[in-house]
Amino acid sequence: MKKIFIYFAFFCLPLYSFAQTDTTKKEDDFNADEYSATEKIKAYASPKILDISPQKLISIGYDFQTQNQLSAAKVGGEDAQKSNIQYNHGLRVNILYPIISKNNIIVNIAANYWEHNYAFEKPETLDNPLQLSLKNGLKNMGLGFTIFKPFNAKNFLILQGGANLNGNYRLNNIQPLEYLRYNFAAIYGWKKHDRLQFGIGATRTYLGGALNYIPIIMYNYTFQDRKWGIEAVFPARVNLRRNISPKSLVMLGYEVEGHTYRLNNNSQVFESQFQNIELRRSEMRIRMTYERQLKGFIWVSAQAGYRVNWLFNTDQNGDFTRSFFGKKEFMMTNSLTNPFYFNISLNLVSP
Repeated sequence: MKKIFIYFAFFCLPLYSFAQTDTTKKEDDFNADEYSATEKIKAYASPKILDISPQKLISIGYDFQTQNQLSAAKVGGEDAQKSNIQYNHGLRVNILYPIISKNNIIVNIAANYWEHNYAFEKPETLDNPLQLSLKNGLKNMGLGFTIFKPFNAKNFLILQGGANLNGNYRLNNIQPLEYLRYNFAAIYGWKKHDRLQFGIGATRTYLGGALNYIPIIMYNYTFQDRKWGIEAVFPARVNLRRNISPKSLVMLGYEVEGHTYRLNNNSQVFESQFQNIELRRSEMRIRMTYERQLKGFIWVSAQAGYRVNWLFNTDQNGDFTRSFFGKKEFMMTNSLTNPFYFNISLNLVSP
């Protein structure tokens, strides 16, 4: 367990996020002797807008997907095979911890651990190497950071980086660190007022399943009536938000999830000539989310939607850039049908 804790503590990945405690002075605490009559106090943009969905500091959730079918392609001397998956499920844990929280800079570290387990209908009949590799499920964990640096009351910069360790390993036999995968992102933004912030940037990402470099657009807006809003980091996710009350909200939109996973061949499920195999997994989740305050800073989040498979193919050559529009062939071109899914989580949110 000590080894598992060390890996989990140092190699997880955050999604774009930041938290801030209120470091401004209350009016009653003001001391005129602290300032000269000519001294100017510089204002900085905050990372939040009015009525935005609460930032989760600790989130413990469970993800469940209904029945679907995997069609695994022929590889080596093994034939193609279709198999029914009764359901997919797994634990999801995300932790966000602010290590610096000032008006002029915010630095967070974040950790996550996700599982993707496959309950095959007749596991004893599986022969295809890909399906045999999924019997242990897939796991991803990592560590990352997010820096929010405002330059003044209007302009800011967001920097993000992280490392993921993804594969079909067991927690008592974690794969070597040489298979770490790294992501980076930078966004330059503007905060026009307390209801609008937007920015443009670029990212090194695996959300499409394989390594890619793509532009990103951030757009967070609360309408004037403060009942509706938009929260987006395009193309990764877009949500239309409806604030029911200060204690509850509903969101409708989509989110892209994806990683590249090393498939361990220690059991020689793949023939000996196939080594360092990477599963390129990516999906779009079209969903509705309901979030509600239970008590204080404890919120519950319930999500229901439809999972649309984008990529579930394998490459033999390890980590490399694969363009969305490239024509390089995969080692295996597989397919998954699209199920409904459900996700529920208990969350400790920031003030």
